[in-house]
Amino acid sequence: VGSVSARLEAYHRPGVPPDGGGIRREVPPGLTPAVISRDDVLSACEEVAASSRPGRIREHMERTGMLDDGWECWPVPDGVGGDGGEDRSGNGLRRRLLDGLPGDFIVSSSDPLTDELITACALRFLPDEALEDLAGGGDGEGGPDRPPPPLLLGRDVLS
Repeated sequence: VGSVSARLEAYHRPGVPPDGGGIRREVPPGLTPAVISRDDVLSACEEVAASSRPGRIREHMERTGMLDDGWECWPVPDGVGGDGGEDRSGNGLRRRLLDGLPGDFIVSSSDPLTDELITACALRFLPDEALEDLAGGGDGEGGPDRPPPPLLLGRDVLS
């Protein structure tokens, strides 16, 4: 189901899973999921990246010994790039992966962290090397003129 209105309609149809598979949780009457644009999500991620929060997280990790215990803390990558802009890797891979995600995300009480939403946020903060590995190695299989393979990161990326 492609359009937001069609996905919302499918969401409220009793007994039909919103993603076409799995077990359907009951939707409380009158509860409408939120629709958040990909651009709004990316804007929020930019605000976090530009804030003091990444530095405070690193300080906490150092203070509590997490870095000594094998945890990693990498610098926040440069921005995603504007319309077709280059990211730090120079090939626009981050932008091309983001362009493969839907333009709007549906956030519901029964599924507040969808794979698409997690992916959009994680793409802003993953180091270029990790991003290239996740996208199939090198420059995303085919360089800047070919789309990279679809990439969806699940909840396991949060742990």
